[in-house]
Amino acid sequence: MIDTKILPRLGSLFSILLFIFCVWVLARELRGFEFREVLDYLASLPKYRVYLAIGLTALSYWVMTWYDVLALLYIRHQLPYRKIAFTAFIAYAISNTVGFTIFIGGAIRYRLYKKWGLSPFDIAQVTAFVSLTFWLGLLALGGLVFPQKPVEISHMLGLHFLSIHSLGIIFITIIISYFIATIIGKGNFQLFNREFRFPSWKYSIAQITTATADWVLAGGVFYCLLPPQSHLSYQEFFGIYLMAHFAGILSNVPAGIGVFETIILLLLSSSFSKVTILGSILAYRGIYYLSTLLIGVILLGLYEMRHRLFS
Repeated sequence: MIDTKILPRLGSLFSILLFIFCVWVLARELRGFEFREVLDYLASLPKYRVYLAIGLTALSYWVMTWYDVLALLYIRHQLPYRKIAFTAFIAYAISNTVGFTIFIGGAIRYRLYKKWGLSPFDIAQVTAFVSLTFWLGLLALGGLVFPQKPVEISHMLGLHFLSIHSLGIIFITIIISYFIATIIGKGNFQLFNREFRFPSWKYSIAQITTATADWVLAGGVFYCLLPPQSHLSYQEFFGIYLMAHFAGILSNVPAGIGVFETIILLLLSSSFSKVTILGSILAYRGIYYLSTLLIGVILLGLYEMRHRLFS
């Protein structure tokens, strides 16, 4: 029998080993190129595409605030939208980059929502609901995109036991099962000595719609930062983008750093030069993650200063 105390350590060890492996792959793939070329590529990006990427980033984070809006509707607790948006943005801006989304995002929500009347159990429900919504979006889009464009990513990565087509079928089956469960399920159910209300089918539609919009916008940020003369369609790119994110999330490495880059580099290398891909990745990381992290930290710091000075 496996000691349950060992399992978290094995998970951490796996994440570390996977990160090291991805760094090795990146080093091998990027051997011999000049970093100056990457800087030259970034400088050559059309300004309108950079502005479009910034606009799509803002729109993506605005959509993410509706994860929390839906969650608060689900637990039947009213708050002004400005407070929800403030909390949600900071939670996502920081946890998306730092990693450990459930724990970091949950801690930020606990800090802010508790001040506005939510109980610890309410906050736990909100955190679980937004996490579920995030995954529903990923699974729904993967279920739609992967079977339509059965690019054998598994063979390119040397994982011959699983095809992206099969993965898409599994994803869409999970989504259909969840939707059916929301139609059939009624009333409340007990879990860990707590009573939960089963979401209605209307919530499932709202969750999937909101999360898919967020994923499509986030992918658009990266796509805007690729060369404008690219012959790669957004649909083709989006399948690769989803697969890279899925692998990064499963790796448990903060923000999927190394894992995401490795898969993007391997799968886009037939369409773009390595310099172009790396430049786009750096621009994407800077706009979508680092800039929002900076804004989120500043907002949280200002809130804490105001709270300490006037409380």
